[in-house]
Amino acid sequence: MKTLISLNVSDLPGGEKKIDAIYGGLKDNYIKTLITDEATVISLLNMEVK
Repeated sequence: MKTLISLNVSDLPGGEKKIDAIYGGLKDNYIKTLITDEATVISLLNMEVK
């Protein structure tokens, strides 16, 4: 029997090196709340458009 685990994850990452990890967490719905800097948000938005 599989056990489902539900996590409410908040994340405070930033920086260009973490963009792929943040993006993956958001796309897979692991991150529910994201607090980060403007440059990171712009990079994430640009990834979504591509």
